Amino acid sequence: MSENRTLYYMLELSLNCVDDLISLHDKEYRIIWANESFCRFTGKALEEIKGMYCYDILLCGRGGKDSCPHYNILRDGRSKSFESNFLQKKNCFLVSASPVYDKNEKLLTTIHIAKDITLIKEMERTVRDLKDFSQEILENLPFGVLQYDDNYRLIYENAGAREILGVPEGKISIMLNCDIRELPEKQRNIVVSVYEKTLKGERISAEIEYTSLYNRHLFLQVNTIPVYEKERISGVLMILHDVTKQKKIEEEKKRIQDELFQLAKIESIGKLTGGIAHDFNNILTVINGNLDFLREHLKDAGEDIKDSLYEVRRAAERATSLTSQLLAFSRRQIYRPRVLDLNNVIRNLERMLVRLIGENINLKTELNPALKKIKADHMQLEQIIINLVTNSRDAMPDGGTLIIKTDNEKLEDNFKKEYPFVVPGEYVLLSVQDNGCGMAEEIKTHIFEPFFTTKEIGRGTGLGLAVVYGIVKQNRGFIFIDSEINKGTVVRIYLPVTSESEEVDEDTDVIAPENFYGDETILVVEDEESVRKFIVRTLKSAGYRVFEAHNAGSAIEMVQGISRPVDLLLSDVVLPDSNGRVLAEGLKKAGRIRNVLYMSGYTQNIIAKQGVVDEGIELINKPFTTIELLTKVRNTIKG
Repeated sequence: MSENRTLYYMLELSLNCVDDLISLHDKEYRIIWANESFCRFTGKALEEIKGMYCYDILLCGRGGKDSCPHYNILRDGRSKSFESNFLQKKNCFLVSASPVYDKNEKLLTTIHIAKDITLIKEMERTVRDLKDFSQEILENLPFGVLQYDDNYRLIYENAGAREILGVPEGKISIMLNCDIRELPEKQRNIVVSVYEKTLKGERISAEIEYTSLYNRHLFLQVNTIPVYEKERISGVLMILHDVTKQKKIEEEKKRIQDELFQLAKIESIGKLTGGIAHDFNNILTVINGNLDFLREHLKDAGEDIKDSLYEVRRAAERATSLTSQLLAFSRRQIYRPRVLDLNNVIRNLERMLVRLIGENINLKTELNPALKKIKADHMQLEQIIINLVTNSRDAMPDGGTLIIKTDNEKLEDNFKKEYPFVVPGEYVLLSVQDNGCGMAEEIKTHIFEPFFTTKEIGRGTGLGLAVVYGIVKQNRGFIFIDSEINKGTVVRIYLPVTSESEEVDEDTDVIAPENFYGDETILVVEDEESVRKFIVRTLKSAGYRVFEAHNAGSAIEMVQGISRPVDLLLSDVVLPDSNGRVLAEGLKKAGRIRNVLYMSGYTQNIIAKQGVVDEGIELINKPFTTIELLTKVRNTIKG
């Protein structure tokens, strides 16, 4: 008996050392014993607690015996476990209630153990809140997050990923919970490759081109991280940044840079060709002048000599045409613009164009009857149309259709965004379209370069489009070419609209040969000796009294020795020590000259702006013939 007492005492001591609330109950639900933790929690002594109903002391009478686990134990004989808070306190307890039987399986009592799990619950709530918070952050990240398990399945995607991939709002991706090895080939190859490398421990950072299952063509910056669980890789985390817009901006920037580079290259070539054409014009002036001299003095020569002179003349004319094209390309061609209707220019050319293209090509014109006026050189416009039509003809050796259109166009600011060199405003559109062989992209980058041609030897100089480009730019216009292999080419030219009224053609004075002669005083200022000699000889042969100088300084000195004012100053525009205009203005101010006629091989801002000769300026273009020189001199002196 003493041994049982000792065991009872030791058991009581042990239960009193436990923090859990422990109590024993009889069959009537009354407490027959409770440990010290139970007493401390309720604030009552053991003697007070004994005999009280458990639901009265712990649940403060809430629910009565129906809410008491001991009632349910006595009813069905099974242990119960539940969570509860007692005495209306915030503490949360995990309650276990179990029956106690004797060796004959007779119910003796029930034991009630309540473990305070408040801290655990708070930790669980914190973890849950953190998880919710993390989920909220993930869902609102400005980039995509995908998580895969180690069995090729996508197990998570955030809102950013759904937006990038084009998943409709409020839907989940059709890739979620799918085996990525079962995706269509164009998606599978990229995703699986990146996934498998990461699953081996690699961290991937790459830009990929990707077409989503929702047919969105994307450029993605992809970064992957292996997901570890207990020191083994259990999955893959994939971060997606949509860089499609940046990629397009970079491509557009490169396109603009390429265009600017091409424009700069063409400008450089233009300066070079302009200088070459200037030198050639001087040479051709001498050739033409001496040819005229020879023809005049060899009238009685044999047919062989006359034929030879004729061939030299033809060669000189071809060379003159070539230099004229070079000047047009380099925008140094002198021209006289006037207000005109582009439709009229096309109608006047139409019959000639039909003969030019041949019978196997159908020419159509679609001209806007309400077309606005432009200010341009009539001859230059004809040159543009003929060059474009010739190119289209050569692109359709087996025949086809050629369409010339005109229309009014207003280029807005959004057009300038795509083409920065375009000035917004009102334009007249000239479009030449064919359904010929077209051209490749690499060809298009060179088409405005002089002497570049895809035609066989002998079928073109390679100056056609270069000339068109130069004329368009000289007229403050823009040119665009769209072309596809085996589909054809469309050339669109925009020329600025003018508000000025259409002009009437002026009659050019035609002088009979017998009126070429005169006895006036002429001062010739030209630094190129061979050109100067030809001019002086020609003028002297026509009866004029001629003085010559090789620069402005010697011209001024020479004028001082002439007793009366010079009737005509015939001066080159560009001189080694000055320019013709400065020389002329100085001599006019001093009362030493009456009239001025300038000579030039190409336009200079000295007497012209953007190729347009200043008002009141008399100019003869190099190269010129003897008759052209004498006619212009006579008309200028006559005023």
